[in-house]
This record gives sequence, C-alpha cells and structure tokens, in this order.
Amino acid sequence: MRMILQKPPRTRSHPLRQMLGWTTLHHRRHLAMLGKVHCCLTNRAPAFLTTKFVTNVVHNVNYPSTRRKNNLHLKRPLTNAYRSTFEYQGAYHFNCLPSAIKDIRDAKSFRRALANLNCTNVN
Repeated sequence: MRMILQKPPRTRSHPLRQMLGWTTLHHRRHLAMLGKVHCCLTNRAPAFLTTKFVTNVVHNVNYPSTRRKNNLHLKRPLTNAYRSTFEYQGAYHFNCLPSAIKDIRDAKSFRRALANLNCTNVN
C-alpha cells in the first residue's frame, strides 16, 4: 500500500487502506465464511457441509412466530475448540445478519448485499 500511494515506510496502514477502499484480511475471511454458509443453505455445497447447518424450524425448536424462527440452530458449545469451528462460527455470524439478507437465495445478490452492508458498517 505504501508503495502504491508513495508514502513513507512508517505511515499507518489503516488510513491508506481506507484511501484505496481495501478491507482487512479478517473482514474478507468473514465475508468468505458467510458466503460458504449461504452456499450450504442453498444446497450448492457438498453434503458433508450442508448437514452442518439446520434452521430452527427444521430442528423442531419452538420458535413458532418469533424473529428467530429463520435463524440457524446453534448447538451449545461444550469446549472452546468447538467455538472456533466453521460450523459454530458460520451459524453464529449468519444469525447476526439482517433477515432481508438471510432471505436472499441468489449467490451473486447475497454477496452484493453483504458487501453493501459491510461497507456501511466496517469503515
């Protein structure tokens, strides 16, 4: 970034990243994880991944008319190691999305909505 913008070596990277419109690696990983969860929910991923995510309606959890009825079922984490798995993190972060974005079925529209949401929230 410093070479692209011709800045001194000790210049802070955060303002440079904002000038270029780049996101952090952590943010890109987060978007990729949410995209993969969306693929699993729309049956565009292998079977061993699609079975990891189950909605509360399918899991027979009593959420008949609440806001959480379309959320993914989160198993209770018994260890800290489980909390860092794709299954838990993916379901946890997918449940944090607004329902308008969760209901999108098309992959391209989903990625676009995620990018627009995160551009307004991250920077």
